[in-house]
Amino acid sequence: MLSVCVITKNEEHNIARCLKSFQKTGFELIVADTGSTDQTKKAATEYTDHIYDFPWYDDFSAAKNFAISKAAHPYVMVIDSDEYLQQIDRVQLEKMIAEHPGEVGRIRRINIISGKDGKQENKEWINRIFAKESFHYTGRIHEQVTACDEKEYRTYEAPVVSGHTGYDLPKEEKRQKRCAI
Repeated sequence: MLSVCVITKNEEHNIARCLKSFQKTGFELIVADTGSTDQTKKAATEYTDHIYDFPWYDDFSAAKNFAISKAAHPYVMVIDSDEYLQQIDRVQLEKMIAEHPGEVGRIRRINIISGKDGKQENKEWINRIFAKESFHYTGRIHEQVTACDEKEYRTYEAPVVSGHTGYDLPKEEKRQKRCAI
């Protein structure tokens, strides 16, 4: 029914939380590793056998499209390795996918950021669920879901909430992440 596709690199501190959060959904888990030098791939093997190497060449869309190509199911949910599932209504999600063919599901992402006043949350809806035969990613850095026929498409709000801690990093890690792109 649905494959969860994740690209990752040197996320040993996040990948287990990410994959574990989807473990009870029964969804296929696909991991495309873009060159980890830490224990990311080893941690991922605890949750899936579907781990693939993708040589990184500064193109997030290419990496995500590669992961999507490995999915066995017609629909995919693309998740970053610093995100994790907080809430899902699987029955409702399956119903919505069936009711909205040719459309893209938007998940609710809660960005968790440490500030001078403690933890802050920023909530947004992002395009993440789609039929892999009809959509793909475009854009090297600020990748976007694009229809394969390049026509405009409709979206729907899916009953999925993810947490995201990718913006909540110590200053040195933020600098390293910026410079790695």
